[in-house]
Amino acid sequence: MLDIRSVGYKTCTGCAACMNICPKGAISMQENGEGFLYPAIDENKCIHCGLCYKKCPVIFPEYKNNENPDCYAVMADDALREKSSSGGMFSIIADYVLRRDGYVCGAVYGEDKISVQHELVSSEEELAKLRGSKYIQSKIGFAYTKIKEKLNSGALVFFTGCPCQVAGLKSYLGKEYDNLITADLVCHGVPSVLVFEKFLKDLPDNGPIESINFRQKKKYGWTHALQIVYKNGVEYYKPRWECDFYKVFLDSLAIRKSCGDCKFNKLPRQGDFTFGDFWGIGEQYPELDDKKGTGLVLINNDKADRIFKSIKHKIDKVKLVDVELARKSNARVFTTGKEHWERDRFMKIIQKYSFSSSYKRIKGRWFDVGIVGWWYGKNYGSALTYYALHEVVEGLGYDTLMLEWPCKKKPYPPIQDNFVRRFAKKHYNMSAQYTFDEYPSLNNHINQFLVGSDQLWNYWCSKNMGNYYMLDFVRADRKKISYATSFGHPDYPAPKEVCEQQAAILKTFDAISVREDDGVKICRDVFGVEATQVFDPVFLCPKEKYLGLITEANISFDKPYLLAYILSPNKEKGEMLKTVADKLGLDLLIILDGQTDIEENKKRLGIENVRQNIGIEEWLAYIYNASFVITDSFHGTCFSIIFEKQFICILNKARGISRFETLSRHLALKNFMVNDISEINDRIAQNETVDYNAINHSLSHEVSRSYDWLKNALAMRHKVVDLNVKTIETDRGIPKQPTLSENNSENAKSRAVEFTCFAGCVTRDVFRFISPEIAKPKFSFGFANISNMFLPKLNIDRNTITEGTAYLKRNIWYDLTKTNLSKILESDSEWFIFDLITERFPIMEFIIDQQTGFATKSPEFVQNYLKWVSDKTFKHIRKVRDYFLDDLFEELDYENSIKNFCDKIIERFGQNKIILNEVYLSEYYLAKNNEIKMFNSDGAYKIIDAHNQPDIVNKFLRKLYSLFRKYLPSAYYISMPNYSYSDENHWFGLHPLHFNRNYYEYVSNCVRTIVSISNNKNSIALSLELLHKEQSDNNKCFIETNKCLSQAAKKFDVGIYGWWGHENFGGILTYYALNKAIQKLGYSVLMIQEALGATNARYKIPDNCIAMRFAKKHYNCSDQKHYKDLPLFNKFCDAFVVGGDQLWNYRIPFTAGDNFLDFVDDHKKKLSYSTSFGQPDHNPPLDFIEKHSENLRRFDAVSVREDYAVKIAKNIYGIEATQTIDAIFLPDIEDFDAIAQAGSVRYAKPYLTAYILNPTANKRRIIECVAKKLDLDIVVIPDADSAYHKECAEVFSGIQIMDPLSVENFTYTYKNASYVITDSFHGTCMSYIYKKDFSVFYNEKRGAARFESLMNLLKLENRRIRETDSNEDIDNNHVIGRKINWEEAIKNVNREKDYSFNWLKNALKKDNKTYARLKEVSVEGLSSPKCMGCGACVSICPTNAITLQPDALGYYRRRIDREKCTLCGLCAKICPAIKLPKKDTLSKPQLYAFVGADKDLVDASSSGGVFSLLAKQVLRKKGYVFGAAWREDFSISHIMIDSVQDLSKLQKSKYMQSYTGDIFRTVRQKLKEDKPVLFCGCPCQIAGLKAYLGKPYDNLLLVDLLCANAPSTMFFQKYLKESFGNDIKAYEFRDKSQGWNGDSVKITDAQNNIIKKRGAAQDMYQSVYHNHTMCPPHCENCQYQSIPRYGDLTIGDFWGIQKVDPSIDASKGVSALLVNNEKGRYYFDNIPSKDIRIAKEEPLDYLGGNGFAVKGKNWASPYRDLFYKNIRDKTFAETLAIIDQAKSAPTVSLPQNILPQEATIPLSFFSSRTRFEFDPTCFEEHNLNGYTVLTVKPGKDKVGIRAFLPLNQTLDTNKTYEIAARFKIRSNSKEINFHIYSDSGKFQVVKSVVFGTNKDFIAFKQPFKPTVANCTKFMIGACHITGPEAFFLIDYITIREI
Repeated sequence: MLDIRSVGYKTCTGCAACMNICPKGAISMQENGEGFLYPAIDENKCIHCGLCYKKCPVIFPEYKNNENPDCYAVMADDALREKSSSGGMFSIIADYVLRRDGYVCGAVYGEDKISVQHELVSSEEELAKLRGSKYIQSKIGFAYTKIKEKLNSGALVFFTGCPCQVAGLKSYLGKEYDNLITADLVCHGVPSVLVFEKFLKDLPDNGPIESINFRQKKKYGWTHALQIVYKNGVEYYKPRWECDFYKVFLDSLAIRKSCGDCKFNKLPRQGDFTFGDFWGIGEQYPELDDKKGTGLVLINNDKADRIFKSIKHKIDKVKLVDVELARKSNARVFTTGKEHWERDRFMKIIQKYSFSSSYKRIKGRWFDVGIVGWWYGKNYGSALTYYALHEVVEGLGYDTLMLEWPCKKKPYPPIQDNFVRRFAKKHYNMSAQYTFDEYPSLNNHINQFLVGSDQLWNYWCSKNMGNYYMLDFVRADRKKISYATSFGHPDYPAPKEVCEQQAAILKTFDAISVREDDGVKICRDVFGVEATQVFDPVFLCPKEKYLGLITEANISFDKPYLLAYILSPNKEKGEMLKTVADKLGLDLLIILDGQTDIEENKKRLGIENVRQNIGIEEWLAYIYNASFVITDSFHGTCFSIIFEKQFICILNKARGISRFETLSRHLALKNFMVNDISEINDRIAQNETVDYNAINHSLSHEVSRSYDWLKNALAMRHKVVDLNVKTIETDRGIPKQPTLSENNSENAKSRAVEFTCFAGCVTRDVFRFISPEIAKPKFSFGFANISNMFLPKLNIDRNTITEGTAYLKRNIWYDLTKTNLSKILESDSEWFIFDLITERFPIMEFIIDQQTGFATKSPEFVQNYLKWVSDKTFKHIRKVRDYFLDDLFEELDYENSIKNFCDKIIERFGQNKIILNEVYLSEYYLAKNNEIKMFNSDGAYKIIDAHNQPDIVNKFLRKLYSLFRKYLPSAYYISMPNYSYSDENHWFGLHPLHFNRNYYEYVSNCVRTIVSISNNKNSIALSLELLHKEQSDNNKCFIETNKCLSQAAKKFDVGIYGWWGHENFGGILTYYALNKAIQKLGYSVLMIQEALGATNARYKIPDNCIAMRFAKKHYNCSDQKHYKDLPLFNKFCDAFVVGGDQLWNYRIPFTAGDNFLDFVDDHKKKLSYSTSFGQPDHNPPLDFIEKHSENLRRFDAVSVREDYAVKIAKNIYGIEATQTIDAIFLPDIEDFDAIAQAGSVRYAKPYLTAYILNPTANKRRIIECVAKKLDLDIVVIPDADSAYHKECAEVFSGIQIMDPLSVENFTYTYKNASYVITDSFHGTCMSYIYKKDFSVFYNEKRGAARFESLMNLLKLENRRIRETDSNEDIDNNHVIGRKINWEEAIKNVNREKDYSFNWLKNALKKDNKTYARLKEVSVEGLSSPKCMGCGACVSICPTNAITLQPDALGYYRRRIDREKCTLCGLCAKICPAIKLPKKDTLSKPQLYAFVGADKDLVDASSSGGVFSLLAKQVLRKKGYVFGAAWREDFSISHIMIDSVQDLSKLQKSKYMQSYTGDIFRTVRQKLKEDKPVLFCGCPCQIAGLKAYLGKPYDNLLLVDLLCANAPSTMFFQKYLKESFGNDIKAYEFRDKSQGWNGDSVKITDAQNNIIKKRGAAQDMYQSVYHNHTMCPPHCENCQYQSIPRYGDLTIGDFWGIQKVDPSIDASKGVSALLVNNEKGRYYFDNIPSKDIRIAKEEPLDYLGGNGFAVKGKNWASPYRDLFYKNIRDKTFAETLAIIDQAKSAPTVSLPQNILPQEATIPLSFFSSRTRFEFDPTCFEEHNLNGYTVLTVKPGKDKVGIRAFLPLNQTLDTNKTYEIAARFKIRSNSKEINFHIYSDSGKFQVVKSVVFGTNKDFIAFKQPFKPTVANCTKFMIGACHITGPEAFFLIDYITIREI
C-alpha cells in the first residue's frame, strides 16, 4: 500500500493532512535538519490503510475555484489597520464569524514567542493573537481535526493559512462544508523556525521575548519592518533593508524546498478568499495608499462573493480593480517564486554556523575548503575521484567549493556541456572562471585549499600549467593541503631549477600526502619535504554514496557480461577480450575513455560495438553489475575492488604503473595484475578468485588511516611559514616568545597593544606566545579574590611581607590593603584581560593586633602568615576562620562584589576592550611518555590539594563565569577548548593549571584575533568566524597539531561498555552485533574494556585471549583502564551505550558502578541496550539499589532484554524501561557469514554441533543419543573461557572438540552444522540466526528465565530437552529430527528486531536533554534525601513531566520524565527544599491549650479536637478542607472534602508520609472560586503549597502539624501484612479508649474483632516510630517546623500539660494550638464559644514534650541506617532483632567488619584495637553503633591540640605508602588535614579534604611519600573539629606500603 512517503523532501509542504487523517496516530510531524516539519511514520502503529496517501494534496491536488477571480483593493478603518499587516480584511471576516458564535483558526505565536502554530479562537480578545504576518512556517498540529469537530457540530469556522495549508485542510475534510470559510495568503514561501531562531541568537541577549511583530508600522509605515520587544523593555526595530533576516527571507534563501515550485500559490487559488498586500496600488489609485496599509482581496468563488457583499459596508474604502494590476504588484498571486540558487547551501551551513556567519558566507561566497584538480575532465575515474574527495570533505563538516580550471587570458573559453559537467552541476558548488592572474582573488573567499587527487604533480602538468597545481596562487595566510596527489611515475624528470622552485612552494604546505609509495620518496629526495602515502579518495567515500548514484542510472541488464574498461586500446586487447568472454561464457561489454576520440579508439581496438555517451552513474552501474571486469584503468581497478568484482588489471605503462604497484603491494593483488595481455589466458585458466575477506581487512585499515590523515590535516592549525617566525626552544621543550622580523610583519609597523592583566599564571603565560610587537602585558596583577577587594582593608607595613618573589609580595600587599582594584583602574593600558583561577582560594579572616584582616588564602600568603606566627612579627595574631567557595556567596555578598568589579572595569576600559579567559582546572595531563592520564593517580595526585580538586573547583568556576557573562554581556570570552590537558613537560612542572603548548597557542590566537577585530585591522590571518570555529566544541585545530594528542584523543560518536572482553562466544558475538548495529546507523564506535579495580573479581584481560584477538580485528577498542581512570573516556566519546548482557545482575561478582556508567559525565548521552538484571528474583541489597537507582536516573534511555526486567526497573529502581531484543539478532546474517568465512576448521561428514557451557554426563548421553538417532557425527564447542576446558575435555572424552577455539571457528561450525544442541542462551539465538534445527537444555545455573522468554518469542517451546530425559524419551521424541517451520519465528523476531533497531536508532538520534542540564534547571538537581515529596513540583509542571514515585524504601520522591520535560525550570524555582519560601507568621506565636466541648468530637480526634472545629467552620461556609486520609491499601494520601459527613476521613493521626500528587492544583482551583479553603499537613507540605501558590490568598487557612517524623508507608504495610496478613479492616493509631497517649492502637479485623495494643512492648511499629528508628532523612533536622511557622495555625498534642498546669483536664486529650498570624487569630476567634471547653493561653516553653517539633531539632536514631539496611529483605521482627543485637554489642573502636568491599585494605600500621591517644581535657572518644567518634571539648578547638593513632612500625622516607579513609565530619572548619607525625614534633600533611556542608560519608585513597623522618603516628588536629556540634566519625583509616 502506498503511503505518504511517496511524497519526497522536495515536494512535501508540511500541511499535516496525513497526520490528522491517520486513524492510528502513526504519523507525527518531525523537524528535519533544516527546521521544517515532515511526516514520520511509526511502523509499529501503521496499519497500511493508505489514507495518508489518498488525502495528500500534493499527490491529488484540486483546483475548483475561479481562474479569473474578482480583485479588490480594501482599506479598513485606521485603528484596525494599525493592528493588521495590510488592509484589515482578515479582522473584518473574523468579526463576521465570531458574531455568529463561530471559530477562527489562524497562526499564533507559541509560548516561546518564536515558533508559530495554528490555533482556534472564539472571542474578540483572543483574535489579537492571530493578527499580523508571521514569516515562519506554522505548525498545523491537529487543527484540521478540531475544525472538523466544530464543523460537524454546526459551528461556523474561518480558516486562514498558506495556500498549501488550505489545500491540506480541504483534502483532509474530503467534502465541502457550507459553514467553512477559507482564506489563503499571497505567500512568498515559508522560512524555517531554525533560521529565525539562529537570527535571534545573534542579537544581543536581552532575556525573554515579550512579542514579535514582522510588520510594525509605527515608524516606517506600510512596509516590512521587524520589531522584537523583550520583557526587560529593550526593543529591536529594523526595516527590511536593514534587517538580515528579511534579506534572507525575501531572497528566498531560507524557504521550504516545496515553496520553490509551489503547486498551490497560483490561480485558481485554494481559498474562498485570498489575502495579501496590494503593493504599488498608489501608482494608479493614489487615494488607496495612505501608507497605513492596503489589502489585496481575491473573491475566488460564489461563497466568498456572498460573504464579501454582506460585509462590504464595514470596509472604509473598497475598489474593484483589474486583476492584472495585482499581477504587477504581487506576482505571487499568480505564480510561485523560485528559490535562491544558493538556497540549499545556505540551509546546509546554517545548521553548523550562526545566522550572521551563514549569511556572510553566502553574500561573500566564503568557503571552508577549495578543491583544486581535474574534476571537470572527461574521465570517469577522475570525475569520481573528485566526487569522492568532495563527499568526504563535506562529510567532515566543511563547506566546499570546486575551483574551475584557469585560463591564460580573457575572454574565457566556453564551458562544454558533457557528462562530467552535468554530473558536477548536480553535486557541487563550483567557482566562476578565472584567469591565472585572477586566481589569487580566491584567497578572499576560501580558508584552505586542497589539491588532489590525480596525477596533478606529473611533470607534464607543470610544463603546461606552471605551478598552479602546487597552489602557487595561495596566500601565506591560507592553509594548503595535498591529498593523494600523484607524480604519475617513480621519478621526477624536471630540471634542477624547477625542482628548487617547486620545493620552496611545497615547503609552505601545511600537510602533504601522496597516492603512491614512490611519491613519498620523490617528496623527500627531490623536494626535501615529508609526505604520507594515502589511498585514493574513491576508497574513502562510503559505498552507499556510489549505490545511490547507481539508482539514478537508466539502464537494465539482461545477461551476464564481462565488462572491459579500456583507456589504451589496441588490436591485441580487442582479440583478447573476445577470447576471454567466450571462455567465460559471458557477453562482452566495452567502455572506452571518455575524453579521447571514441571513433579512433574503436578502430585501435578493432571492435565497433562499444558503449558510448554514458554518464557517470551508468559507468558505475556497468561495473557494479558485471560478472567479470578487465581493465587497464587504475580507477577501473579501484571500483572493481569496491564492488568486490572478480577482475584482471592490465598495467598501463603509458599512464604510469606506480599507482598500480602501490595498490597491489598494500592489498596483495599481484596475481590479478598483468604486465602483458598474453598472461591473461593463463590467469583465467588458473581460476583463482579474489579473496575479498583478506582484501577488505587490509583495505579497512588503509582507508581508516587515510581518512584520519585527511581529517586531521583539515582540522590542524595553519602554520604561517613566511612571516619568518623564529622559535627559541627551551630545555623543557616549550618555546619562549616568538620574534617577528620587522620587514615581514605588518604588525611590526604599528604600536603593540598593551594589556592590564589581572590573572593567574595561565593567562600571563599566553603572552609568551604572542610577539611583543603585537601585544604585551603592561601591568600584571594577581593572587587576589575579587570579593576580597571589597572587604575591610588592613593597614600593614609592606616590608612585613617577606616570603616570595617581588611580584608575589607586591600582589599580596595589594590584596591585604585592598589597593589592587585602584591600581588596575589607574593603569594606562588600552585593554584588560583577566581570568578567575585565583577565585578558587578561600578568604581567610584573621586578627593582627587590633585589626581584622581578610586575605586571599593562596599558598604564598600562607607562607607569610606562618612566618608572622613563628617570628612573632605582631604582638597578637589569630586566625578567625576561612570562607570557602559557596561561603563567599552566603556570607560575603560575593555576587554584589562581582557586579561592582564589573561596573568599575567597564567604566575604565569599556566592554569592547575586556577579555575574560575562561580557565578551568584540567582533570587530565599529558605524561612524558605521551600517555594521557588522570590526576589522582600515578604519582600526579600529590599536586592535588584542597584548592586544586578539579571537580569541586570547576563547578564553582562555572557558576562564576555565568555571573560575569551576566554583568559583562559585551566583553570578549575565550572558551576553553575540549582538548585541554595539563603537560608534565610544562616549564613550571605538572599542575592542573599548567597546560600543554597547544592550549597557549590557541588562546594567543584568540587574543590576537580579538584585538585585530576590535581595531578593524586585517593584519592577523584569522577572521572572527574562524575564532568562533576555534572556540567550538569540535575544536579540531587545537588538538591535531600535536601528534601525541591526536592519537590519544581520537573522537568517537559512541562508546560501548560491557563484558565484550570476556571469553564467552555468545557474549563476544552479542557485542559484535551491537557494534555493527550502531555503526550501520552511521556512528563511529569505541569499544571500552571493562575496568580493573571496580571489584575484587575483575582481572587483567590477556591481549592474546580469544575475545581480544577477535576485538582487534573488528573494533576500535581501548586499553584496559583502572576504574578510577574511566572518566577519561568522556573526552573521547559523545555518547555511551551499555549492554547487552547480565551487566546489572548483582549476584555476578564483576558487577559494579561502571556497568551503570557511573563514570560518564552528566552532559553526555547514556543509553542501555538490552541489558539484563539476571533472574526474575532480583532482590539486591539496599545500598546497591540506592546507588544504582541514582545512576539509572541519569540515563537518557533504558532498554532491557527480558519482560520481567521491565518490571524490575520500574518497581525496584523507579525508572521506565523498554524491552528490546538481544543485540545478537540486530545484524544481517552476512555480518556473521563474514566471520565464518575466516574460520580455519573443516569437517568431512555431516555433524551435530553441541555448544555446551556446563557439561555433565547426562548431557553427553543425550547428545550421543540424538546424534545416533540422526546419524550424525558430533563436534563439541566448549565455552570459550579456559576455566571450563578441562571439564569439557573430561566429560566429552573421545568426542571431537572444536579446535582451535576462535570466534571464526565457532561461527563456521554453527553455520555448517546439520543439527545443534546447546545449553547456551546465545547458542540458541545462533541456531535461529542460521535456521538450524536444534534442541536446547534450559541452563538453570545461568538463568532459565531468559530461555523461557526466548523460546516463547520463537514459539518453539517444544525444542526443549532435559537432562532427566532417558534414552527412550529421546528416541520417542518426534520433535528431534523434525524440520523446524521458521515462518512464525521469523515473523516474531523481525517484528521485535525492527522495533528494537528503531528504538536504538531513535535513542541515539533524539535530542539529548542532558542530565547535567536537567539537574541545573529542575528539581532533579535536588539530592533524594532532601526531597520530602511535598508535590509542589508535580503541580507546577506545565507538561505533567513530574510525578511522585516511591523509592526503594517507599518514600515518595519526585521523578522526572525526561521526554516530557521542557527544561523550563519552574519546578526548581518553587521547590521549598532548594529555596525556603517566605514566612508571613510571628516569631513569637501565642500558645493555647485547647479542648472542645463535644465529648464525641474529642474522642474522634487525636488530641483536643481543634482541627475538627476549624474544618467545620470552613465547611459551613461552603468551603473545602484538605487533609490526609486512609487508602484501601493502608497507605495515606491527601484528599479534599466538602461536607461535614466526610470529616471523619481526615480525623486522627496517621504516622506515615502522605501522598499529595498534584493536590496543590486542586487547592488553587478552589481558591479561585473565592470560597474558604483549609489545608492541613506536615510543615514541609505547607511550605510546598505556599511556594507553589506564590502569593497569599485571603481565603486560604494553612494548618501545619507538630510533626515528629513521617515514615514510609512501605514500612507500615509490611508490618501489617507480616503481623496480621490480609485480615485487617481498619487501623487506628490513637485509640482513646485506652486514654490519651501517643502509642495506643486499635485494629479491626475482617470479622470485626477488635485488637487493642499499647506501647513498644506490644506493638513493633510503635516501638520504632516513637524512637525515630524509621525517621526519614528529610525529616532529620527539619527546616520547616521551627518558629516562625509556615502555617497560619499549628496544631498538635500538648504532651505534659498536666504537669505544668494541673488545672487542665488532660484525660481525653489536649490540643496544643499556635496562633501564628492575624489570619490564624481570625479563624481561632471564630470558633463558637459553645464548642469550646478549654482555650487557655500558656507560656511557649510549656510546650515541653513536643518542643523539638518547633525548634527544628528533629533527630534520627543511631540505628536508623541499620533498620533501612535490613527492612527490605527481612521481616519486621527480624530487623528489630538485629537492632537489639547491635545495641548490646561491645564497643569496637575501629570496626573492620563494616569496611566496604572496595576498601578492604590490610591494616599494616595500626589495628582495630588501638585507641586514639589524646589529652582527655581536650578530646572525648565515643562509640556510636560500632563507629569511633572524636569530639573536642568547648574552647579546645585550637591549633596545636592533637589526637594520635600509633603505627606499628616507623615509616621509611624511601618508600611510597597509601592512606585510605572513610569518615563523616561536622565542623565549621569545612576542611580537615590528615597527618603523619614524628616524635621529634615534626609532621607532614598527607591528605587535605574539603568537605564543605557534606553530611555523607567521605572516602579517599591517597599515595604519599614521607618527607619527615621517623614518623610513628597518625595525627588529627582539634582545629579541624570546630563548632558547637562538631564531631569526627571514623569508619576506617588505613596506611599501607605500595
